[in-house]
Amino acid sequence: MKALVITSRYPFTYFGGDATRTLNLIEYLKNLNFEVDLLSFSDKETKPICKKNINEQHIVHNRNTISRNIYIFCSIFNKRPIQCSYFVNQNTKQYLNKFDFDKYDIIIIFLTRLSSIIEFIKDKNKIIFDMADILTINYKNAWKAKGLALKWKIIYSIEYFLIRMEETKLLKSHFKKLLVSERDFNYAIKNLDGNKNNLFILPNHIDNLSFKDIKNSAKLKFINRDTNLPFKICFIGNMEAQHNHSSIVSLIKSRVIKRLKSNNISITIIGRMNKKRESYYKTNNFNVISNPKNLMNEAKSFDCGISLLKHCSGLQNKLYEYALLGIPIIASRESADGIGFKNKKEYLLAKNDLDFLQKALFLKNNPNFAYELSINCGRYISKRYSFENIIEKFTNIIKSGNY
Repeated sequence: MKALVITSRYPFTYFGGDATRTLNLIEYLKNLNFEVDLLSFSDKETKPICKKNINEQHIVHNRNTISRNIYIFCSIFNKRPIQCSYFVNQNTKQYLNKFDFDKYDIIIIFLTRLSSIIEFIKDKNKIIFDMADILTINYKNAWKAKGLALKWKIIYSIEYFLIRMEETKLLKSHFKKLLVSERDFNYAIKNLDGNKNNLFILPNHIDNLSFKDIKNSAKLKFINRDTNLPFKICFIGNMEAQHNHSSIVSLIKSRVIKRLKSNNISITIIGRMNKKRESYYKTNNFNVISNPKNLMNEAKSFDCGISLLKHCSGLQNKLYEYALLGIPIIASRESADGIGFKNKKEYLLAKNDLDFLQKALFLKNNPNFAYELSINCGRYISKRYSFENIIEKFTNIIKSGNY
């Protein structure tokens, strides 16, 4: 049996949720004994990196040309989402027309932005479309993000109407669709005319770390902790992504960073970023660990993890990582709802940036509560999102079709 995974980011050179999800899909397929090929887009000339779990790799070079940009602009008037035209355009159509989709038993297309690829696949029954997050929610909430630049708010507002039409069309189609959270599933059914018969929830799995290990890590950090010690907070994420960057900009605008520092609390940003963003964060009193080779090793010394995103949907992988580190989480509702956390049980809800300040001070001064929060979160994550649970869900989805 042969399977093809199609993604807009080459997963072996990209740090972020897109890469994690793509690698997970490949792993799930390999676990079911599929021979897996990868079809990926790249803005740069990219040479395939040899990987044992991939049979063939096909990389579509999506060049930045004048014709592509004109095509993207004109697509707005044809009611096609901007990001869809970014990937499937005059530059890439020729490659896709020649690609042999017929030889595959299953084709998994990852993310709504690649929905136009459906046009090139004759047998629609072999498609599993991984929408992951409902992007309509992302763009609907963009105006809530105080740190998001005005130009992006305008772009997202235009894209909201286009992506809503595209996702509604996708959800009405007969082939299987995947989502990562119950919140997105319920939104799809209620607001976008989704069909329960071909819509499935498939979260990401956690790395294999036992609850015992999480508990031991939390004990070392918080049992008998001196409240006069520095309290170190980390924010993990791909800082090239607007939702991550805008949440940090919002913190800067709120002026809570100096108040945190005066209480011996620091924030370190850990993730992919360019030199310009690294300099910007440092100038505004953040510590930075840029482009880490091993993210979990870099993050293991911290006392708290945050996710104060306002325009995001679905499941935030950073919450998995904080839970595995055995540290308490402060998050916005937009971040935590996708994973199913309950306020004051698995995390602390920050309603705004000033509320985040209060919650950070509370955790610093109450290590026993921080410990209990970490334990509850670790137990919830390790039970609900284990590899065994997720692969069982994926197996059932595959078996329900004629693949």
